[in-house]
Amino acid sequence: MRMNIKGMHGVPMRIATFYGTNTGYTEDVADEIKDTLGPLLVESCQNIEDLSVEDLQGYDVLLLGIATWDVGDLPDDWAMFFDKLDESDFTGTKVVMFGLGDQRGYPETFLDAMGLLYRKFLARGAVGGFGFWPTEDYDFVGSLAVYDDTFCGLAIDEDNEDHLTHGRIEKWCAQIKRELGVLHVCPPEEAPPRVREAASWGARSLGGRLGVQSPIGFRPSSVRRRLGAGRDSRGRSRPVTRSRRRGTSF
Repeated sequence: MRMNIKGMHGVPMRIATFYGTNTGYTEDVADEIKDTLGPLLVESCQNIEDLSVEDLQGYDVLLLGIATWDVGDLPDDWAMFFDKLDESDFTGTKVVMFGLGDQRGYPETFLDAMGLLYRKFLARGAVGGFGFWPTEDYDFVGSLAVYDDTFCGLAIDEDNEDHLTHGRIEKWCAQIKRELGVLHVCPPEEAPPRVREAASWGARSLGGRLGVQSPIGFRPSSVRRRLGAGRDSRGRSRPVTRSRRRGTSF
């Protein structure tokens, strides 16, 4: 069951991940990012190998994965895509980058391919500035992926720092969710029991009067008050207590 993913102001948002890979490392990273963000958030996660440029269109957010091959080159699949992008319009599409490179073997061109692909999408009208990542913890000489002392996307080095990959992905995924203003509305069967019961009560109480059923994640003011929302002793709003169980967000 797929629920609508909404961004700021409750606007529906379609998010997909596309990657190219020569060795399989980028695919592994893309899959872990998809799993960390959750299957209800990322609509699609595909290798571009058998796709056309048109398959990347129609989304609000593109998570794009690319490894730098040899001395600053694009991997094979993205290389074939690169010039074809000139024929496409990505105006308004948000792009979020993640790249793989070898900072010790190729310190002068570390993550160059990510920078090249990022610039290409910006030239086709895409909106950047999301998912930028600090450079402090890396040891390299030069990179086309650096913007104002930050990488234009998540920097992964599976050759030398694979033990850091999981932690970097978790931190980055939390970051881009904040930056995109993503509201993840989970289906009822995945909500904690206490939340399911509250939603069911709210649907019966309010829906019976209005002829509608309240979905998980929606709390009319009257229901919020009965669930404990209100104001504290200083007159400030007090939100409804939410479950913090991992894997559930609203």
